[in-house]
Amino acid sequence: MKKAFLQRFQLLCNDIAMVQREALSLTVCLEKCFGLTIQAISILRAELTDFHFPTEAEEIDFFKNVHTLFLSEVYYFSLLYHAELFKPTDPITGLYFWQREAQREQRFCEEHSFFFAAYFEDCVERDSLFFTRWGNKQYHWQPPVYNDMQDFGITGGSVLLGRYKALQRYRLHMQQNRPNLHEINKKNGIEGNASGGDYF
Repeated sequence: MKKAFLQRFQLLCNDIAMVQREALSLTVCLEKCFGLTIQAISILRAELTDFHFPTEAEEIDFFKNVHTLFLSEVYYFSLLYHAELFKPTDPITGLYFWQREAQREQRFCEEHSFFFAAYFEDCVERDSLFFTRWGNKQYHWQPPVYNDMQDFGITGGSVLLGRYKALQRYRLHMQQNRPNLHEINKKNGIEGNASGGDYF
């Protein structure tokens, strides 16, 4: 199962790359890419509805290492689309806007410190709580995490890890396209590299 979904994820990346090669406006391109990710995650949800993993270890591995790949695409293009729609045209207002955007990753980790304290320490003892559907019933997830769990039919840990990976890529995207944000990030204590390439 894992291999099949990883192959499907590669197909999704190929479809996104094809859209990016088209002569489209940035807004239209982002809309189409986002649509592809939503379509893929919706199909995935339907297939998982009645699926039972043979072992807890396989379920954890899937929701931690496979499903988050699809989710990170959904969240990443959502972030890019949001920025494109709401970025101010005024330079001063725009600077404050991008400063706030540059702080998203740090704020997100602080808001969900219970999860990330375990994740950054590689504390696998909590994986059954974060990355199984049984764990969903044991931990009282709050909105908006709970909302996404219902929308995508997944675990709370998948939501948080998928969004975190998307925020990493989003930060690198801003650093590459807005060099002055690198200094802003340094002041905020945010450094490091994210997995996955940047599309825009």
